[in-house]
Amino acid sequence: ERLVGSVHVAILELIKNAYDADATEVRISADRSSEGTVTVVEDNGSGMNFDQVRKYWMKIATTNKVEQSISKKYGRPKSGAKGIGRFSCRRLGTLLTLETTAEYSPGKFQTTCLRINWKDFVAGTSLSKVEVEYNTQERSSGKKGTILRITSPNAELLTDKSVSYIKRHSTILVANRGIHRKGFEPDPGFNLSFPFFGKQDDNFS
Repeated sequence: ERLVGSVHVAILELIKNAYDADATEVRISADRSSEGTVTVVEDNGSGMNFDQVRKYWMKIATTNKVEQSISKKYGRPKSGAKGIGRFSCRRLGTLLTLETTAEYSPGKFQTTCLRINWKDFVAGTSLSKVEVEYNTQERSSGKKGTILRITSPNAELLTDKSVSYIKRHSTILVANRGIHRKGFEPDPGFNLSFPFFGKQDDNFS
């Protein structure tokens, strides 16, 4: 988690990952109580099938974004740093639930859920020996996208200052709309919303 300097940098990296996955909507919510903060980052991007989760998300510093530097649907230049999305999740809390759905062939959808308790990753332990709970299901219909639900014991994890930082540094992604890159579908744009702590939706689009 020391690779990600702050909470707002961590969330910004997860937003970039959604952009790279051809999402058009990203919703970031944070509910806090005396027990801590639950941050949810939900997008409607392409999602991942089980094989992609295993090969890319569960491996550190993969070359996937180097080898595929353009998104498949809209031809967006990928903006996220390679392989630090999971470290961003760790920066935001100690418990992560990931749910991701992808259309891995026409009319066939695969949903993979996994649960990671970062406290299981004890210093000196081989990563291959840490068990991660997961399940995967296949359906004939589904909604593509990814949901990250991150639990932190810190009740003051996110602030208005953090949201302001995220907005400022997301401007280029949000402004990048209505573009038709040759060989790809027209890009409808990228929208963010921030329903924080019981407030009305704060849309940024």
